[in-house]
Amino acid sequence: MKMKQRIILGVLFLTVATSMLAQAPTALWGKSVQTAKTTGGSDIQMAPDGGLYVIGNASTRTEEEFVTLGSDNIAPGSLYRGTNENSSVQMVFLTKLSADGQPQWTVYSKDADVMSNSMFLQPTSDGVVAFLALRHVEKGSTHSPYFVDAASNKFSLDWVQETDDAKRYYIGVVMKLNNDGAIQWVRQIQAEHAVSTTGINPYALTKDDAGNLYLAGQQRTELSLSKSDLSEVKIAPHNIPDGWNGTDSAGDLFVIKLDSDGYYLNHLQTEDSSKFVSLLDMKYANGKLYAVGYVVPSADNHSISLGGRTMALSANNNTMPFSVCLNTDLTADWAQAYESSTTGFTMQQPTIHINKNHIWWAGMGATSLTTKTGKSLVIGENMNRVSTLLKIDAANGDLLDGYLKPLFQTGYFALLEDTEGYIYASGYAGVLTSKTNPNERKTTGSMYMDKFNSADLTAPVSSWDDMIKFVGGPTGIAFTETGRFYTLTRSQSIDNPLMGSSVNTGQTTTNFSINICAFQLPVTPVTAIRSIENIYRSDGYYYNLNGQRVEHPTKGIYIINGKKVLVK
Repeated sequence: MKMKQRIILGVLFLTVATSMLAQAPTALWGKSVQTAKTTGGSDIQMAPDGGLYVIGNASTRTEEEFVTLGSDNIAPGSLYRGTNENSSVQMVFLTKLSADGQPQWTVYSKDADVMSNSMFLQPTSDGVVAFLALRHVEKGSTHSPYFVDAASNKFSLDWVQETDDAKRYYIGVVMKLNNDGAIQWVRQIQAEHAVSTTGINPYALTKDDAGNLYLAGQQRTELSLSKSDLSEVKIAPHNIPDGWNGTDSAGDLFVIKLDSDGYYLNHLQTEDSSKFVSLLDMKYANGKLYAVGYVVPSADNHSISLGGRTMALSANNNTMPFSVCLNTDLTADWAQAYESSTTGFTMQQPTIHINKNHIWWAGMGATSLTTKTGKSLVIGENMNRVSTLLKIDAANGDLLDGYLKPLFQTGYFALLEDTEGYIYASGYAGVLTSKTNPNERKTTGSMYMDKFNSADLTAPVSSWDDMIKFVGGPTGIAFTETGRFYTLTRSQSIDNPLMGSSVNTGQTTTNFSINICAFQLPVTPVTAIRSIENIYRSDGYYYNLNGQRVEHPTKGIYIINGKKVLVK
């Protein structure tokens, strides 16, 4: 009898153990970014000095409606110059924080609306680059948009004034700031707007080891960029029907290469026609550019090309996810689309993580796919979108494995990997809203993190639940090799406790607000690409056996100048 009890207790213990990690994260601090109306976050990245870069948008009507971070005013509002009493400006703010959440400086926009979900940051050794899209506050206005940097310098944009016959349109902006928040340069990507169109739509930003920048996005009109000699380069879309009136066109997916000063070097576009094409995320790793997206075939065309590689598309015209590996000259090593048995593949909050062998792709998806080994990934009945994690071979694009979380209205939005090879996917659980009662439009779920064995995506090995209460519209994470973990999320709830602790974000309004939170994880994340190529570098630095550079080696075996050394 005692033996049976022990077995039962052992099974119970294992059942409980699989629902949590050995040690929970520690909540450190949380802060809310708010205005009189709403705020939204778009990207969060680590700064070289251990601080944080955060970019977001704030809805304001006057210059007295300050954007606040905790108890600090970080930027004045932007004046709305239109006549619609219910309208406001979607201004941009780019803020530098210390590791403990203290604001250091802010750069902000005036007299411009931002494409709020499409702003991206790329840290550099001496600052940060931002890629975003802006449009005029009001059609026909004589007030051109501009930026104000941390030194109160004004940087005006060269804006072509609109006419009453043209809708407002978005232009692209690439902006470089130094460590002190001073704007070093601003480059514009002009969008021709003779016909009504949205102009440019940013998708991603990354850089290579030489400091060159890569912009990904979508265009439905001609774009103009500057070369270093100040000559102009025009990039025309080709996937536009004859007699197009500015609507119902896929346009082209593009990747544009700029030098470290923001000047044009090269570009690629999708070739052949499609009903729609979108690139969801792109990252540089191991000397390559890896990107993921999805495409909807057109009725009369069932192939599409990227960088010289052609992907066969579904004959049933179902939406298909794809991945591609590009060289830095923007030719493709491979490109592969994945057959889907559903008509509406979408991936919200998309993100990818790259290591030596695999592309890890996560988001909030609605899809039915089959892996190379025949594993079926089918969204459950009555499910809308669910947390989706896909494992793709970085050598050829084969879909190797995947996992769909059987939880209604949930999504992953960020990934990290630890030094033992486990994959961690940050997610958030369901949103319950009332269309008739604004006071009930609050998120009822919370942020969680699932841990996966990278060799088998049958189910999470374990999970951390309720890391942040009442999360809706998560954006991203940033983390350090010491396990310091920062989140950028959004909430309509005043009460936002962290991980069962007394730490709270301090949100004071039921308007949508950004929450920036910090945790200490009980794991060691990989912050650089685990590439064996590092081991053979002759640069005098120490590298561990995973190819990661080690600043202060302790006891163990390391590689220096291509040779193994034992540190005692």
